[in-house]
Amino acid sequence: MLEKIALETIEKYNLISNNDHIIVGVSGGADSISLLHFLNKIKEKLSLKITAVHINHRMRGEESNEDNKFVIEFCKNLNISLKCFSYDIYSESKKLSLNVEETGRKYRYDSFQNVLKEENASKIAIAHNKNDNAETIIMRFFRGSGMKGLSGIPFKRNHIIRPFLNCTRNDIEKYCISNNLSYRNDSSNNMDIYTRNKIRLNLIPYLKEKINPNIVDNLVNMSTIFKEENEFLDNIAKEALKNIIISKSIEYTC
Repeated sequence: MLEKIALETIEKYNLISNNDHIIVGVSGGADSISLLHFLNKIKEKLSLKITAVHINHRMRGEESNEDNKFVIEFCKNLNISLKCFSYDIYSESKKLSLNVEETGRKYRYDSFQNVLKEENASKIAIAHNKNDNAETIIMRFFRGSGMKGLSGIPFKRNHIIRPFLNCTRNDIEKYCISNNLSYRNDSSNNMDIYTRNKIRLNLIPYLKEKINPNIVDNLVNMSTIFKEENEFLDNIAKEALKNIIISKSIEYTC
């Protein structure tokens, strides 16, 4: 199921072209391990080159180091090139006056972009899935976001692509089982100390049980409507802009 959904997503949004060199963010969790494995499976068919990137945030002590070792071994077994980075996110967050989530995100994406340039690669693949998208939509709703924000996570933005964005976490777990893939579980994901974790662990299960069992699909469908409406309005604005007559101001002297 996952492979079918991912391939349809790639084709629909033109995410991958023949001979692409793709940088893949790999944490060691089920999502990113599945993405790396999937892209490696279609590598020969599309003549792809793959480089994996792992970021050790050093936030969970030895557990973070074990994640690093796991990713190294996984990439070695698949004969995939890997670049690893290590940052003290707690210290860096204080320097930048950001929370640890924002700091971690900044260092991840900065690292991906740096490797993209160094390797002269064409794409950065991130393993966000449909559940991640629903969580993001809720977070933005609570922050008072407008139509653009409620459009959710984009399938493609500049060099960044998300082939699994239409796949659920359940699809990913089934893919891991069917392909006998082991992966790492981030213990911090089970702690409701971060906003996203509170939404994933507490709010969405409550909404599924008490309000709507299809809340994830409905939120993502809603975001698609917002996205299409936002693009429509943008296009109207661009067309209107072309018809604006700009005249030079005339200076008068007294």
